[in-house]
Amino acid sequence: MIDTMSAPIAPPSGRFELSVRNLLILAVPVIAAGLRWGYGVSGVVVTALLAPIIVFSFGLPRILRWRARRFERQLLRLMQLRRKGELIGLYRRQVLLRLFAAPSYLAARRAMVHQELGSHAEARDAFRSALERTVENEKLPLLIGLANACYELGEDADAEPIYREVLSRGARLPNVFHNLAHGLIRRDVKLDDAIELLEEGISLGGGSHLHLALAEAHAALRENAKARAALARVSIDPSIAERFATVAGEVGYDPGAEPQV
Repeated sequence: MIDTMSAPIAPPSGRFELSVRNLLILAVPVIAAGLRWGYGVSGVVVTALLAPIIVFSFGLPRILRWRARRFERQLLRLMQLRRKGELIGLYRRQVLLRLFAAPSYLAARRAMVHQELGSHAEARDAFRSALERTVENEKLPLLIGLANACYELGEDADAEPIYREVLSRGARLPNVFHNLAHGLIRRDVKLDDAIELLEEGISLGGGSHLHLALAEAHAALRENAKARAALARVSIDPSIAERFATVAGEVGYDPGAEPQV
């Protein structure tokens, strides 16, 4: 799975979104007019009452950028230390960001926290929410995250067009090629296309999981010799051991009897 945390999401920006901060800014003139002409409050008193709100609202972007950078560092640290159980607690403690940051930023980070915790359905829904609120040139890491969540849930028909959009946007990453191709193999469709995708991913430096998927594609096409050749390039680890054993049994591959490449 691609780690979308490695693809930066822009911190809270200056563009307009319907956040608490922007509602405050919009409310100031309405409140001022109501106090001044509705209740006859003097202009000096109105200014004194609303000045803290105005200062807070316009100083808030700088505070949010600082809080967002700190939040990002803490997230990455917890992930590097594999302390994933603390991620939700860290997110919930970001009261200032949750109240005042752009909703697109919050949805993106909530999605990534769920993704790290393996809560793929929640991650999928949060990525979709974030995409609806994000400007076009910031969507790529969110598309990768959404496609990954669909792939992990086995929703390969939904993941396919998203992965193809990711590739069309220039993100030619080995794991994108793997997940797209493996989704086709699981559905037993477009197997020749899957083989081409896997070969391109391998040419970009992809590892054993691409060779294993290539073996699965050849096995599905009854091309057992090619499947065995692909299996010879696989370094088995626990995450792919079951898949390896299944396809090896199908094509008659014995790793002890055949030299690995």
